[in-house]
Amino acid sequence: MADHGVATEPDPNDSASFSFSAPSGMTPDQAAEIGQSCQASVGEIPYASLTDAQLKAGYDARVDQLACLVAHGFTTDATPISYDVYLSRYKRSKGKDLWEPTDGLGRIVVNGKPEGPSNKCPRVGTAW
Repeated sequence: MADHGVATEPDPNDSASFSFSAPSGMTPDQAAEIGQSCQASVGEIPYASLTDAQLKAGYDARVDQLACLVAHGFTTDATPISYDVYLSRYKRSKGKDLWEPTDGLGRIVVNGKPEGPSNKCPRVGTAW
């Protein structure tokens, strides 16, 4: 990202994924191209071999994150998918489809500054 002139910060979830906001003057198409280029250089994140305990810990962390998102006004939908659905999607996709309560949520303004859902409500601990 830095090679493309994009300011970066560590992911608050301490995960291997990334996201960014396009700097002023960058078009959405340019931002998408940079994001795709960086994703291609990183490759797929290897979630296919998680243990049952890791899967359950990841699910529980996401449920807690959802409660935080609701409490801070990012969403009003406080109903997580069930663990059985989470596990089914994970297995069917060979580890590529993990429920993310932050997906599709925009930013909110806090004290005059836009704030993203993962910044306000990071997942707790080392749950991927």
